[in-house]
Amino acid sequence: MTCPSIELFDVTETAIQLRFELSQTYSEYVLYWKEYGSDWAQADSTRFKADALRAKDGYVHVEANPCLPGVTYEVRMVGVDADGNISEPGRTMTVDTVTPGCGPSESTGCGCVVS
Repeated sequence: MTCPSIELFDVTETAIQLRFELSQTYSEYVLYWKEYGSDWAQADSTRFKADALRAKDGYVHVEANPCLPGVTYEVRMVGVDADGNISEPGRTMTVDTVTPGCGPSESTGCGCVVS
């Protein structure tokens, strides 16, 4: 079992917003995020109950938060079925959070994604 693939929806200075399609296979999802290059055992995580998630535009939106500005993170997700079995992680996404004032104007930051 592999968890559904996550897609980047938006990134700010302190949060990474992701989206994915719900699967009937899983009753829960766990989103993990960590600074690039650190160990997954030290990752932050958030657990989401599938029945509490609401789809918008055909996708469920979740957020890795809190994050630090201007830091490169790796994010991935696993699914948990009704029996408590944990899926293999979906693909790992590498995302830079926005750095304050690094865009063409002071109100615009920058961030990039390497999948």
